[in-house]
Amino acid sequence: MYELTIDDIEVIAADVRSQEIVFTHLADELIDHICCDVESEMESGLTFYEAYARVRQKFGRRRLKE
Repeated sequence: MYELTIDDIEVIAADVRSQEIVFTHLADELIDHICCDVESEMESGLTFYEAYARVRQKFGRRRLKE
């Protein structure tokens, strides 16, 4: 299984924080969930950015905040 780098996680965390989610524990849970989804997508040979784009499409831009 592929493991994300600290830089990869920071990209995801910055995106989640930009959604202005009020509850910190919820933001942390979302970051963890997204990281797991990205790692799963990467198992099929995608790069981090390809996998992250695919995961973001699943969520939609506004769905994180909802």
